[in-house]
Amino acid sequence: MKDIPSKLLSSIMKNGKSILRGLPRREVKDSFGRPAVIICEKIQGKSSVYNLPNNNEFFMGRNPENNLCLTGDDISDVHAKIRPEKENYMLYNLASKSGLTVNWGKTLKRRLEHKDKIKIGSYSLIFEFVKENEIFDGVGMKKTKYTSSPMTLKLLAKVNDKLEEVSGTVEDININGARIEMQKEVLHKGNIIEAGISSSELQLIEVIAQVIWERVSERNGKMLYDIGLQFLEMDEKSRNRLKNYLEDKSV
Repeated sequence: MKDIPSKLLSSIMKNGKSILRGLPRREVKDSFGRPAVIICEKIQGKSSVYNLPNNNEFFMGRNPENNLCLTGDDISDVHAKIRPEKENYMLYNLASKSGLTVNWGKTLKRRLEHKDKIKIGSYSLIFEFVKENEIFDGVGMKKTKYTSSPMTLKLLAKVNDKLEEVSGTVEDININGARIEMQKEVLHKGNIIEAGISSSELQLIEVIAQVIWERVSERNGKMLYDIGLQFLEMDEKSRNRLKNYLEDKSV
């Protein structure tokens, strides 16, 4: 159980000592990696979108260390989890007090399908697979790399009417575009930017890109901004560096 945060583990054990018996543990190997999201619907305001990791479990419950923190007396500290398993995502009820439903039917374990509606307490969640051609909103997905080593995008942007350098984490990238996670709301759909992207495995590449979508999500009480970029221009040297990086990682 070493891969489960200690605070979460103590919450699980409070609910019942046998909760984790027979359940696959946190480490995930040989997952197929098809991207999927959980959408937390809100009656008023913008719904939050959470990207599901393809190599780790996604915990939901009242404890703030969960990936998705839910509040309410009918929510257990660690209520449920979603686990990627080969070609599927499995939903597990972790012996929660009030249980959960999928498409209005109570369940303890269920393989999730596209557009399944999950009800936990008063929360309505929707599970969706993200089609490959939707990750970059129409940008081709050939040889997309889900980055393992930290990769950073840096650019100059206006923050509080002042020009300053801001950065984001590159979550996945291909020859045509990238998905970036940022902690500041500085980019919006339609913006055109000049940026540099680099990591310990990728020498600096310089690009001109356009923001083609933006999503807002919340994690551990912090707002995060997912940005979809389409590369518009890249010099030949940068293109070759990125092409070689993608080919090396696809072997």
